Amino acid sequence: MQWSWKLDWAKKREALLLLTIIVLGIIISNQSPEFLHAKNLANILANNAMYGIMAIGMTLIIVTGNIDVSVGAQFAVIGIITGTFANFADKIGISTPAVVFAVSMIIGMVLGLINGYLVAKIKLPAVIITLGTMSIMRGSLLLVTNGSWVATMPKWFTIIASVKIWGLHIPTYIWLVTAIISFLILQYTVLGRNVLAVGGNPVAATRVGINQDTVYKFVFAAFGAIIGIGSTIYIAQLGSAQPVAGMGYEMTLIAAAILGGNSFYGGKASLLGTCLGVILLGEVNNALVLMRISVYWQSFVTGLIIIIAIIFSNKKDIN
Repeated sequence: MQWSWKLDWAKKREALLLLTIIVLGIIISNQSPEFLHAKNLANILANNAMYGIMAIGMTLIIVTGNIDVSVGAQFAVIGIITGTFANFADKIGISTPAVVFAVSMIIGMVLGLINGYLVAKIKLPAVIITLGTMSIMRGSLLLVTNGSWVATMPKWFTIIASVKIWGLHIPTYIWLVTAIISFLILQYTVLGRNVLAVGGNPVAATRVGINQDTVYKFVFAAFGAIIGIGSTIYIAQLGSAQPVAGMGYEMTLIAAAILGGNSFYGGKASLLGTCLGVILLGEVNNALVLMRISVYWQSFVTGLIIIIAIIFSNKKDIN
């Protein structure tokens, strides 16, 4: 009965988010009619695809009851290395974006696996460990690059951010594919069910033979690979890579996950809710831009949404 209630609550949360997005869109369109233009809606999805992809990865971490705050540093490290590799590939005659994505995902997996290994072995809260790795990665990157950008990207690579298929940009489709694959892994594989089990009750999961360390290494490595995808999309969209990129991204990703109905206590996964949370945050930010409201309000609104979502989620978990 309790499991059924949880499923119903997840569906209600997703339905409420969808309704909020629709109602808010109608309100915004009354103030800015251009909001509902197909081009603007497609741009909202494309501009937030990077956040949507990485929010799915953050959801995997949160499902296990952990938080990874090193995402921004990983994002920047992957971006600089991937951008450098893209230029190198162009010089030696490789002009396939898939190769660049593969490299970025491998780099991300390595960085994520380091986090996962430390969390599994040191047995301290992941937020503390990733706070340390964040400083190490960001500091090392700034030392190596001396703050310099990778200022140019090959056209065959940057074009993936602007090409449209059936009215939607390629990053939007990558977001969709990432969400579907993650959902299938969580729901229909043993490893996915182990992730949910460890997040729901680590002690009980260990007693039935689930290796908690393996689960932690998997989710952090998977998150790293997903960050690699997001970072590659970002540098393709921007046309350059910056060592200071990604600062504060963890707040947006956490906000989207919690807003989507995922609990800080772990054990619950709503990837659809996370995606809707990203769309809602993107809708709000787009509205602020259209209404010519200061960009600083975006951080304020994001923080406010996080607090409201956490309070609301905490009450439901306690009940």
